[in-house]
Amino acid sequence: MICWFFIFMRQRDCMADYEMDGDDGNKDDVEIVGEAKKRNGLAVFREALDEFAKNRDQDVTVYSEVPKKCKVTTCYVGIDEAGRGPVLGPMVYGIFAAVEDTDAISAKIKKGQSLAKIEECPPVLIDSIKKLNDSKQINEKTRDEVFAQFSDLDHIVYGVKIISPTQISAKSYQRKKISLNEISHNAAIELIQGLIDRGIVIGKVYVDTVGPMEKYQAKLEQLFPELKFKVDKKADSKYKPVSAASVCAKVMRDEALKKWTFGDNCNVKVAQNGWGSDEVTKKFLRANIDPVFGFPNIVRDSWSTASDLLEKRAVKIKWELDEDDAPVQKISKFFVKQPKTEDNTENFPVSVLKPKAQFFSYRSLTQTTKLF
Repeated sequence: MICWFFIFMRQRDCMADYEMDGDDGNKDDVEIVGEAKKRNGLAVFREALDEFAKNRDQDVTVYSEVPKKCKVTTCYVGIDEAGRGPVLGPMVYGIFAAVEDTDAISAKIKKGQSLAKIEECPPVLIDSIKKLNDSKQINEKTRDEVFAQFSDLDHIVYGVKIISPTQISAKSYQRKKISLNEISHNAAIELIQGLIDRGIVIGKVYVDTVGPMEKYQAKLEQLFPELKFKVDKKADSKYKPVSAASVCAKVMRDEALKKWTFGDNCNVKVAQNGWGSDEVTKKFLRANIDPVFGFPNIVRDSWSTASDLLEKRAVKIKWELDEDDAPVQKISKFFVKQPKTEDNTENFPVSVLKPKAQFFSYRSLTQTTKLF
């Protein structure tokens, strides 16, 4: 069988030195807990980037410190991602919990609004942060300024999960394929559970949808029956906690790309967004493909932009026949067809004519060497 040689071995001249911890996505996951040491959120995130730099084939999850207010006062939570579509770099999921603005909520209730109506877009204590919006709607400088303000607040907690491009490709090519939607759902579920484990009082969770909204919301409600959810399109521009989660995810992804290290033989000019349609990205892929080892580990090999290039430029390899591909033998191969005698009676072997042992007699079992 002829197939393309692929790529969980990477181009050694284009990658930092590391060893894989395992081939299972759950095994290749490091978690850094912010409250383990008293330090601000920015320090925790820098530590997460350093951990990811040690082995970019593993995922990394990190949380900021948990203020006391988030454990005693209702928080509204947002979830969003950055880097879902690009062919280069990790996908990063962010979660952000902000304490409710009780004064603003009381004012709305006095005006006759129901709590259900208020929860459609709840006031939270980050509403006062200027320029906080969907990360795609603000430039890099503004995102960095907004993200820096989070570190000074005592009524929020946030976390991110950096999902390695190697893990994304591995899950796409394994025997039981895991889709990008499922990877996204699993990341969101893990981050929600992380807040629950840290004692956050969660009022409602707002999620930017991945796939059909109703199906995704039903899945989350089944997994977390004690929580309320709102899965919505463009949630990052409708709900401030989701906007904040979007900023966290985008800032982390941008920093991870900036800090990516390559070997001496790589052309390292990489498009910041990493989209396959970007001309700089295309040039990077063409310049850094090895015919045997494929791309450096910043590339998601399962994306069509990369896989099409591999099909054109990678060498072919002939694999030995696997057991699963071997021809299936018919059961009749294990039986002997007995010839009939001249009087048209069956010619049984002598062993069949011998008296049966009690074990077989009691159970009405007979030996056979032919198919009926």
